[in-house]
Amino acid sequence: MDIARQSYAVKWLILGVLIGGVAAGASALTFYLILRLTTYIFLNLLVGYEQPEPIGLGGSLMYAPRIERPWLIPVSTVIGAVIIAYLAREFRESRAGLDAVIEAYHGRRRPFSNPVLHGFVNVVLSAITIGSGGLRGGARGTHR
Repeated sequence: MDIARQSYAVKWLILGVLIGGVAAGASALTFYLILRLTTYIFLNLLVGYEQPEPIGLGGSLMYAPRIERPWLIPVSTVIGAVIIAYLAREFRESRAGLDAVIEAYHGRRRPFSNPVLHGFVNVVLSAITIGSGGLRGGARGTHR
């Protein structure tokens, strides 16, 4: 199939599906790997918690939870929150609504207003939130 001979709509539909599929797959894989890393650092190394693995990946139905240092769970969550607050302040677009419209109209942009970087930072913030033991929607509350 020669894509150059296709109609405009068909050509861009095929390219959009291919590019979107690759981007979605890469995003999901990136999130998964960062989530595994942050979970290992915060919960496994710091707290001493071994997460259960699925049966297909070598897990067992006979899993018994073991936490070596349960008193460090709040510390892990607070460390994650501090990292998230710093990264959100530095790399996320902090203005929303009318303020963002006014700044966009006047051409003022933050130094890191790249949409690709913004998306990647959201992935990293979500993975750190979950991996450090925080709530799933915790990274959204960082807007000023």
